[in-house]
Amino acid sequence: VPDFFKELPQFVVKAGPILSNLYGSDWENRLEAKEMQANTIHLKALSKYYKRVFEEFFVSIDANVENNSSVTTNHVSEYHRFGWLLFLALRVHAFSRFKDLVTCTNGLISILVS
Repeated sequence: VPDFFKELPQFVVKAGPILSNLYGSDWENRLEAKEMQANTIHLKALSKYYKRVFEEFFVSIDANVENNSSVTTNHVSEYHRFGWLLFLALRVHAFSRFKDLVTCTNGLISILVS
């Protein structure tokens, strides 16, 4: 995905005139490539943050409570995945107007502490 956004400016230069003839002069705005790039960068940063904080809060606690590492790893990955999917759903439904990094980080923290 990052490679796609790296190559996008060159694509716009090369294919811009053709796409302008086909779809009109506002084809780049309708594509919303800049918004998608910003969302991708935000989600990547939030994913790294969520993984780090999740491991700090829950992996060390679970490792002390249970000695069976395969069971612990399985539960941790299920809880990690559930929390991330819950955040993505919250982001779409609750933050539809405000998808900036600060609002999303606050939502992610609220999922971790609840």
